[in-house]
Amino acid sequence: MKILNNLLNSTDSLYWSPNTNISSTTNNNPTVFPTITTKYYLHVLQTDSLGVICNALDSIIITVNPLPNVTLNNFSSLCIDAGSVALSGGSPTVGTYSGNGVSGNSFTPSTAGVGTHSITYSFSDANGCSSSATKNIVVNPLPVGYMVPSPYSVID
Repeated sequence: MKILNNLLNSTDSLYWSPNTNISSTTNNNPTVFPTITTKYYLHVLQTDSLGVICNALDSIIITVNPLPNVTLNNFSSLCIDAGSVALSGGSPTVGTYSGNGVSGNSFTPSTAGVGTHSITYSFSDANGCSSSATKNIVVNPLPVGYMVPSPYSVID
């Protein structure tokens, strides 16, 4: 009975290290925000009512995967009356395009309208890490022309 009493009257304390990029070093379930792969250690100290101290140490490795390198080539300008064009130039090649006038992997100038439009190319890798690149595409209006009769034209 005395042993059980001693265990019931024990005090526990814990401490996480390293103490950077962690929400709390004394919480039993902290949130961590590592920027590189980091090994976190949990130090547990238990002291019973007789002053007997027990220590325990455990650790966990949080792996931080790098973001994929995503690039996008420049787009050529288009006239408003151009048909739908296939978008290309995004790398790695299995990403997705988005933006005003984009449907699937195609851009339709008449849907986007005259002006400068941002096209974003996004990619997610096998680890679930994602990145994106953005370039502008310009949709030009049709030129306006006027016919002015020449004062030297002959009318029959």
